[in-house]
Amino acid sequence: MHNAPLHRAKHTGSLPANSSWLTFFKTNFFGKNYCNVKGRASRKEYWASTILWGFFSLLLQSLLAFTMPPEGSLPHIILIKLIDFYGIIPLWALSFRRFHDFNMSAWWSLAIIPNLFLPFFKGDKYDNRFGKNIYEEAE
Repeated sequence: MHNAPLHRAKHTGSLPANSSWLTFFKTNFFGKNYCNVKGRASRKEYWASTILWGFFSLLLQSLLAFTMPPEGSLPHIILIKLIDFYGIIPLWALSFRRFHDFNMSAWWSLAIIPNLFLPFFKGDKYDNRFGKNIYEEAE
């Protein structure tokens, strides 16, 4: 019996599906799940991380754009591209873990059609080959 609401699946970076949006965001973009492709990711984790990254990235890039001189500036453009590149890695790792939640190989992420359905369907509610059940205390 686990009393702690944020226990993690053994040997993976999986967070329980009932974690907060901020926990998902911090862990995926600034924590141990930044490049982690092992474990599982819930639908809530997928939405929280992508939406909050979108807001965070938009805010940073808007600030850079407003401080850029009218004729443009190479350092500003480089910083904007670095922000974009920084976000690609955790979003890709997150999609791998989301496929694992369906008990599917991350190789499916190379196909376009399955990626369109990732955010809309619940994953496997049982332990699978990629990690323990992350929905034990959720919903």
